[in-house]
Amino acid sequence: MFISFLIPSYNHCKYISQTLDSIVDDIGTDDLIYEIILIDDGSTDTTKDCLDVWRSSNPNISCTIIYRENRGLCRTLNELVNISSGDILRLCASDDKIFPGSTRKIIETFRNENCLVLVGDALVIDDDNNIVNQSAISQKGGNVSKLENGENFASEVISNWSIPGPCFCLKRKIYDVVGYYSEDLHIEDWDFFLRVAALCEVKYCNYYFSYYRIHNSNVSITKNSLKQKINIRCQLIAGWRQLYLFSGYLKLKLFSEILKLGMKFIYYSIKVILK
Repeated sequence: MFISFLIPSYNHCKYISQTLDSIVDDIGTDDLIYEIILIDDGSTDTTKDCLDVWRSSNPNISCTIIYRENRGLCRTLNELVNISSGDILRLCASDDKIFPGSTRKIIETFRNENCLVLVGDALVIDDDNNIVNQSAISQKGGNVSKLENGENFASEVISNWSIPGPCFCLKRKIYDVVGYYSEDLHIEDWDFFLRVAALCEVKYCNYYFSYYRIHNSNVSITKNSLKQKINIRCQLIAGWRQLYLFSGYLKLKLFSEILKLGMKFIYYSIKVILK
């Protein structure tokens, strides 16, 4: 199987070399057919300098790096998917790291399971690579045991979204089934995984996929009322768009979540006005 490591990069000069090094460590001496593609989405820091240094230190590693103006995460993800060639796609943010040996396990699992999506967990690390939590899914409020149970997977995605970006891996065929990332939304995950939960079989794997990094930049998003309002608006749009895919109990569950999101949107709208 041919695997593509796809990295959307934006203002992560401090971490990007670690991300790329983790992929090299993951590949190790395994005889894997792979490619690494990174799109820098208009970074305004010294990411380009860091990448130049990394490339000069790793001349034998096949890595395509594209620099262009900022177009947003969803457009960047779609571009990465379209220019890649792999049968299996591993998406990794430019501040996270791949867990060593995980790609070999992922390939073996895909060979043995009839599914388009694999989900695993991640160790949570801080700025200095200290492990601060053994489960990124649990830290985000998720219930791993429910994700392990295929019958509960859709319900967990609807009411308790908790799968960080580096904790899943996809077969390319998934995009023929659920479509691409919605480019009018600036966050893609819940919208995309609602479609996955409704239309695809997903396998949960009891091994680590990655290291999920918590740092000041991504923590601060949750403390900013305006950003919270914008994020909730994206979730509201995603919920309404994908409601038709579900029926019965799951449709009622998603509708209930949409109502909750509506109340949160009103709350943060008032906070922004009063600030």
